[in-house]
Amino acid sequence: MLLYCIYPKGLDAFREYKYRPNTEPMSSIIANERMTSNERMTSNERMTSNERMNAPDRTTERTTTSKVYPAIASNKVNVAGKKLSKYVEREEEIIEVYTSTGIYEVSGGKLHRIVPTDRAHTSVTVDGVRMLVDTSSANRVVDYNFPRTNTRRTLIRTIYRMDKKSTVKFVTNRSEDDGYLDYYFLTDNYTQALHREDIIAFLQLIK
Repeated sequence: MLLYCIYPKGLDAFREYKYRPNTEPMSSIIANERMTSNERMTSNERMTSNERMNAPDRTTERTTTSKVYPAIASNKVNVAGKKLSKYVEREEEIIEVYTSTGIYEVSGGKLHRIVPTDRAHTSVTVDGVRMLVDTSSANRVVDYNFPRTNTRRTLIRTIYRMDKKSTVKFVTNRSEDDGYLDYYFLTDNYTQALHREDIIAFLQLIK
């Protein structure tokens, strides 16, 4: 199953961090996400050898979604929040962890190491809006710890869908920590013919 995503023009990736080694267990980031850095240092303990032996085997989840990023100013997405609220399918909290060994993500009480595979981007225009189609894939490898020294942030991921039969979702990722906002359309095997109308329906609420 191939999914497509579209990114907003001028979107800057949150990827530049300084890293150092050591390990921190997944459980600590969930319980202590809002603690100060000093509190984390004293409260986050590594998993014991027995815990690691009894932990389930690591598995890999392959995500081949396509994201379509619209060249729309973020302030318009913020203003459209009330109009979009009636189409919320679900909302979840995501903790992103940036470390010397890679990027990790905590959601639903599980820790995954994200292993991306970049692919070529293409540009399309829908209803007068330029969009970037990103078909890059990512493997989500189940993990149990990550470097103790890291940079992290909490995101609220909101997924919107016009109706149950809609083939397109609109996704926003917001962080109250630094004001970060990312947004894109998410769909399966993106083609203009199949998904254009659903995207236009969202654009009419946002533009």
